Amino acid sequence: MNTSPAPDLPAALARRFEARGVLGRGGMSVVYRAFDRLHAREVALKVTAPGQVEEGARLRDETVLLAELDHAGVVKLFGGGRLPGGGGWLASEVVEGARLDDRLAGPAVDAAEAAALVADLLETLGWLHGRGLVHADLKPANVLVKEVDGRPWPVLIDFGLARVAGRDEQLAGGTRTYLAPELRRQGARPTPASDLFALGVALRAVTSRFPALAALAERLAAPDPADRPARAAPRRPRS
Repeated sequence: MNTSPAPDLPAALARRFEARGVLGRGGMSVVYRAFDRLHAREVALKVTAPGQVEEGARLRDETVLLAELDHAGVVKLFGGGRLPGGGGWLASEVVEGARLDDRLAGPAVDAAEAAALVADLLETLGWLHGRGLVHADLKPANVLVKEVDGRPWPVLIDFGLARVAGRDEQLAGGTRTYLAPELRRQGARPTPASDLFALGVALRAVTSRFPALAALAERLAAPDPADRPARAAPRRPRS
């Protein structure tokens, strides 16, 4: 995970956290690599930009949702809260690893490892969907691959758009490249099928040398939701 130099943290956070770099930056928030003095550990600290009240509320929703998720394939939450003026902050584990697409495109990855990575990711998605939730912003940048006991393990991050599947709320945001066709219609709501479409598009770009995974990617990215797999099955594709 690349880190750039960090600007100063908001005063409300500077006593507890020491900024050590920037992991990511968007229009409404910054993700710092920071040291949590209270618990003596490094964290990924997401902080809303000044005046972003709506983003602050969304970040607090993300904190509440992540607090209920305990799975090895989901980024671990450490805490979060409100900032003066309506903003918010969220501290989570720093996932040290490459993006999913970079890992799968690496020359050292063989068919067996690629199949295992995809199967593990499908298992995590199946677990999430089984709890009635959708990620709603699945893309290579939001799947990081770390090493666990000497083997690669995919971890879902950035649950800022996640919500209860089918909830009466239109998707606000997302990355257009990975948006399922049905989500581009006015009033459409994200579903497990739209998560699977996004994964299929992500895999399609990097699995051409693995025929079985390339075929799976095409099924996942079918334009019609009825033509996609019914669920994120944990069964491992053959290499």
